[in-house]
Amino acid sequence: MEIMLVGAILLYATIVVMYFPVSNITCLILPWFREVGFSVMYGVLIVKIYRVLSGFQSRKAHRVHVRDKDILKYLGLFIILTFTYMIAWTAINLDYISNRSWIQDDHSIINNNRQSNLPIISMKQEGYIKIKKINNHSYLDHHNHNVTNHIQQNKFFNDSGEEIITFEVCRAMSWDVVVELAEFIILAISIHYCRLVRTAPSEYNEIQYIGVALIIEMTVSGILHFIWYSVHPDYIFLLYFARSHITVTVNLLLIFVPKVTFLCRSSKSLCNTARPRGSPGAPYPGDPHLPSGGKLNLVSNGDLDIADVNLADMDPEVIRRELKRLYTQIELYKTKAMRKDNPHISKRRGGRKQRR
Repeated sequence: MEIMLVGAILLYATIVVMYFPVSNITCLILPWFREVGFSVMYGVLIVKIYRVLSGFQSRKAHRVHVRDKDILKYLGLFIILTFTYMIAWTAINLDYISNRSWIQDDHSIINNNRQSNLPIISMKQEGYIKIKKINNHSYLDHHNHNVTNHIQQNKFFNDSGEEIITFEVCRAMSWDVVVELAEFIILAISIHYCRLVRTAPSEYNEIQYIGVALIIEMTVSGILHFIWYSVHPDYIFLLYFARSHITVTVNLLLIFVPKVTFLCRSSKSLCNTARPRGSPGAPYPGDPHLPSGGKLNLVSNGDLDIADVNLADMDPEVIRRELKRLYTQIELYKTKAMRKDNPHISKRRGGRKQRR
């Protein structure tokens, strides 16, 4: 869970990056925080689903147990793949935003002239808002188009007297579309696996909450990608702020609150059962065959005072009978827990299915 919090912090960092003016540097840093944070935060949830799926849908007679070492290995592989992709993505985009070609001959006048005429490719995209007035009412018509040079945010009027406000956003590269599709596919497959293990026994329905968190992420991110180029950057910043809290804050609450509630209830129930019947200092109502010297006394906090136990005064036959009864109860509980929600073990004696 600590690793999941690291991913959440990286996703929150995207809001800090978007606060600064749009530049090639911010357009390069923003996907790093987004993709690495996504792989860390939701990678933890995906490997948890994999662990439950491996144990719940196993066809083997023995229980399949995925070790924590294997879980960390799979999570690390997922993060390494993301890092590898982002390094390649950064290298290619650095070539796009470079102002000079790879091959330059200073002694050639022709090459120098060609170099001066080459457009400067930027990772920024210009959009403008045209304010039209019809029947004394104003409305906004949003347009975007790719540019190849740096344009400052400004206002000007065209020949028709319409006010035009220009702004800049990070333009989407073809690789960005591939990343968005990959995120959508990963979330869709994870939601499908959550549906397969929705009936798996759980202490506080963790898989259901993970499935809801994945659905929230896929829905909100999909809506944001569709409206990315249709609103002003100020609204984009607000949308990103809302998205970070809906997909990160709400999802963290969905994952941690049920677990903390379950742990609090379990601790309270243990405290209630640890304080048995009787008043402090009264003898423990154990087996009636035990002598008075062999009975346990309760201390002031309700726990048993083991120091007052005198094993020499206890009857060995009574101890043997109590241990036998305890072993029988443990074996019955073990068999019941093993057969519970396990369709591979027959309830008939011998564990074999009846043939017709």
